[in-house]
Amino acid sequence: MVTIFATPAPAPRLAGPARMPVVLATAKRAWIAYLNWRIERAAIDQLFAMRDRELKDIGLIRSEIADLAKLNAATDPPPRRGVLA
Repeated sequence: MVTIFATPAPAPRLAGPARMPVVLATAKRAWIAYLNWRIERAAIDQLFAMRDRELKDIGLIRSEIADLAKLNAATDPPPRRGVLA
């Protein structure tokens, strides 16, 4: 009498090494979006801290500050620092 023992084939690993580049790319995009938001908020805060006379000197009024900061943040590349560069 012959007895055959078979082991089932291993199931594919869903979160294996093939998925890591996708996860890292998503994390990098989220980090860059966060950095852009922080840069935008810092610019808005600095401009709102200025007096009306100073804003007039650079050709701005208070109602244009948020739009200008968003426009500049969208057109400027994010800073390249650290590991994510």
